[in-house]
Amino acid sequence: MKKRKFLRRLTKALLRLGRKKKKKRKWRRPRGRHSKVRKKRKGYVKPVSIGYGKPKEKKGLIKGLKPVVVHNVEELKKVKQDEIAIIASGIGKKKKIEMAKIILENNIKVLNFDAKKFLEAVEKETSKKEKAKEGKEENKKEGKKENKK
Repeated sequence: MKKRKFLRRLTKALLRLGRKKKKKRKWRRPRGRHSKVRKKRKGYVKPVSIGYGKPKEKKGLIKGLKPVVVHNVEELKKVKQDEIAIIASGIGKKKKIEMAKIILENNIKVLNFDAKKFLEAVEKETSKKEKAKEGKEENKKEGKKENKK
């Protein structure tokens, strides 16, 4: 069954409730005295209720896998086949490069990180830096030769 999206009434009609901005669209419990949604009248949006919840076995899972937040390489190596890794936001580039290599070697599933793309981007960046460095060194050598003459 498709997951139901619970929204407050008139989200598609009013700008302040999220007509153009989907981020503003959310559920708010109706508390009004004459509210038709609170009274669960036919033809109005369905209110949130217990019966729409997931079964206990599936609660908290992402794509059927248990999420694990990873902060370093050791934690990444401990991730099992029935778990999905989420890389913490405060990790630097050096650690991320190590992690990306381990992810590709061990075929670990990661939710918020594409190891191949990341490594390709890092390689491009390092090659650009190396070219720039070589150009600077050549300019320095040429400058020294001109000063001697």
